[in-house]
Amino acid sequence: MPDVGIKILTAFACLTGLVAIPSISGIMPNLLSCLIKWRESVNLHSSVSLSRMRNFAAIAVAPAFILMCSHFRLIPWTEDYGDWKALGYTALTSVLYATVRYLCRQVFRGNRLRPSDFLAATETIYSFFLLGVIVMSISFCTCFAVNAPSDVVTVVLMTEIIVLYAMSVLRETQIFTHYGGISSGFLYLCTLECLPTGLLIASMLLI
Repeated sequence: MPDVGIKILTAFACLTGLVAIPSISGIMPNLLSCLIKWRESVNLHSSVSLSRMRNFAAIAVAPAFILMCSHFRLIPWTEDYGDWKALGYTALTSVLYATVRYLCRQVFRGNRLRPSDFLAATETIYSFFLLGVIVMSISFCTCFAVNAPSDVVTVVLMTEIIVLYAMSVLRETQIFTHYGGISSGFLYLCTLECLPTGLLIASMLLI
């Protein structure tokens, strides 16, 4: 059983998730549209109110994402860690990945694209992260209801993360390619996605 501290953090994550529900409800049609067409990601970014709601909701559900990843040890190297150590490592990894990705975005912004088009592409990940947490939460509740084994839940959640991240990269690449050309799309993809993701995987391999 998790100790009191973990239970408090879980309650906090649930609270922040509940706070985000109005924003999620308001943008859900737009989020689902992003799964179908890449241009919907641009349209979502073009609306200041909708993009703010999305970004707020993505930040609000981040604690729930970290707790789920920690609880089911989605980072394989944390399988033998205690609850607090696994949570700390998962949170640190998430923060470092977000920081590296943000720095790459600032450094490699360049002048090939208009700022609005560049941001529409790079902020696509917020939409798919939010969708990912929603899907993961539904899967978690479903697996809990049917008393599915922990190993099965881990595989399901990891598969959902990989699929939605791949969709995010695809949409981002489509936007870059459309507004900047194939070569520009490839260069941005390498610097903004491959670099931070590669560093993330390398760091996990070295630990």
